[in-house]
Amino acid sequence: MSKTLRVFKCEHCGDLIELLDGKVTPVCCGEKMKEIVPAAVEAATEKHIPVYEKDGDVIHVSVGEVEHPMTEAHSIEYIWAVFDNRVERVHVCPGEKPQADFLVGDHPFTLYAYCNLHGLWVNQ
Repeated sequence: MSKTLRVFKCEHCGDLIELLDGKVTPVCCGEKMKEIVPAAVEAATEKHIPVYEKDGDVIHVSVGEVEHPMTEAHSIEYIWAVFDNRVERVHVCPGEKPQADFLVGDHPFTLYAYCNLHGLWVNQ
C-alpha cells in the first residue's frame, strides 16, 4: 500500500509543501497553510487525472486522457508517484508535455498531479 501524499499551499506567497502520512499542518508567512485535497473525479473540460501505461518495470504517465494545456497561465506543475517506501516527483514547466516516467517494478503506487489552477488530482 502506498503512502498518503498531503500537499499544502500558502495563501500568501503560493509556496507548496508535500507531506507524507504526517498529521501536522505546516505554517508559512505566519499562518497555517491550506491543505489541497486531491480530486479523483473529472468535472472540467481539461483533464487532470494522471493516466499511465506500463512497459516492463516503467510506467509512462500523462496528465489527462486528453493532454492538459501547458501555458504560463494554466499548467501542470508537478507529477508524483507515491510508493510504500519512496516518493518520486517530477517538476513540469509550461511548454513541456505533462508527462513523466517512473520505475515501479511490481510495487503498488498512487499517482498525483498538481494543476496551478485546478489543484491536486489523484489516480487511485
